Amino acid sequence: MKTVMIVDDEKPARELLKMLIDWESAGYTITSEARDGKEAIEQYALYAHDLIITDIQMPQMDGLTFIKTIKKMNKDQNIIVLSCHEDFNYAREVMKLGIMDYLIKDSLTPEDLYTVLKNTSYLKSDERSASNSGNIIDEKAFRLLGDIIHDRLGDANYDEALKFWNIGQSQQYFFIHALIGSESNNNYVPEITSRVNNLLTPDGGAICNLVDNYYVILAVINSSHSQSEMFNRQSSIAHSIHACMEKAAGCMITAGVSRICPDIHLIKEKNLEAKQALGYRVFLGKGKIMYFDIIQNITRSIKIDIIDTRIKNIKLALSQKQTSQLSNELKNLYLIDLQGIIQYNYLQHVNALLLGLITTTCSESNISYNSLFADGTIPLDTIQNFETVEEMLSWFTEKFQALIKAMDGLCNNHCSHQIKKIVQYIQQHYAEDIGLESIANLYDIHKVHLARSFKENTGFSVNGFIRELRIKEAKNLLKNSDLNVSEIVYKVGFQNFQSFYTVFKKQVGLTPMEFRDQ
Repeated sequence: MKTVMIVDDEKPARELLKMLIDWESAGYTITSEARDGKEAIEQYALYAHDLIITDIQMPQMDGLTFIKTIKKMNKDQNIIVLSCHEDFNYAREVMKLGIMDYLIKDSLTPEDLYTVLKNTSYLKSDERSASNSGNIIDEKAFRLLGDIIHDRLGDANYDEALKFWNIGQSQQYFFIHALIGSESNNNYVPEITSRVNNLLTPDGGAICNLVDNYYVILAVINSSHSQSEMFNRQSSIAHSIHACMEKAAGCMITAGVSRICPDIHLIKEKNLEAKQALGYRVFLGKGKIMYFDIIQNITRSIKIDIIDTRIKNIKLALSQKQTSQLSNELKNLYLIDLQGIIQYNYLQHVNALLLGLITTTCSESNISYNSLFADGTIPLDTIQNFETVEEMLSWFTEKFQALIKAMDGLCNNHCSHQIKKIVQYIQQHYAEDIGLESIANLYDIHKVHLARSFKENTGFSVNGFIRELRIKEAKNLLKNSDLNVSEIVYKVGFQNFQSFYTVFKKQVGLTPMEFRDQ
């Protein structure tokens, strides 16, 4: 079982990653966690790990510095970056440090993580085989692929290819067409050819540099009775090749993948399928892997852009706490936009984006998962088991409505205008020396009347609400700042350490230092 260290300053992010997949079934076990690079290096010095998954933006020591330090200690250490940065130039800078992969937090799905873990294993074996084989390219495979590409196949060539790769008996094949970003030069050609050939070695195949930055790859895989097993194997190979090409070229790679086929006489058709799939980068964007069979299931390619816009509208409605607008956007997303896309994996991708939006908002707003989920944990199994888009729509509508209520804090539509103003005032000034009496004087209300009215509207006493906000901010500072406890005491509005300690222990169930260290 391979060991994993997770490095992220946000506990919800670490918990989500741990629950996202069945790690043991993937051959991994999470053996340690760290809140920043400094803490991670201390743990790494005591116990090395097979894989490190790290965030970039962290206190104490950021991810970039952490990666550089680890690479000095062990240049072969496998590292995967999990970040909020979607800018490719930023990702490229990180990739130069020699990491295995770069994933975006908000769009991470279980399928993505499983694939990356498989790729990590493949790439490690690839590097070992490269050193053992001396990067020898099979000239016969290369010649056969050239004949296929340039339409030089006669009956003898078909028979030769069929026997060479055992196609139609125990083996099947598919094509990958890969385009390297224009920002690179051709210095990477030998490296890419060598790396891809080594990846293809177990089952067979070949790679050809057609022109400049354009590659054609034939991959051969063992036949299986299970279609899903065949597709998973194809996906693993495609992602492995995509990853190693990006690593060798140091830039963006876009790829098109044909359907799997057992018939050697359809080889021209499959080659064309990969080429056509790659052509969809105009609609779907560069830097992706596009499968011909999935593209066929998209009735209108422009829907991808529509869905991206819809997600942005949902984010905007959430930030503005517009419940009605958000509900309408969700309804349009599931009942209109996604109706033409019947590929289940894409629905799961959209669900993962929305779930990521919920968890990120909870983290940023310091909202407990208990406000949204029954047992305080993210119900990944529930989401994956939805059978209809109507079920997805209903679940996410309910959760987003609950999230907006939690973001609103305490006051709802039944709160009086005056109490809403007082709640807003407390939220802005809780760190100052305020209390029931000073607020009553400020708003010219008798303190007894204010105490009763505030309790009826919010369920909190005035001073209880102030303490709640102070403790919430104290928890945030304990986890996300370098301030010592005595500084935090006064920064959140407490007048002395003893009162802070007593209130914190009562509300949280831990002392401030126990909370910081957990």
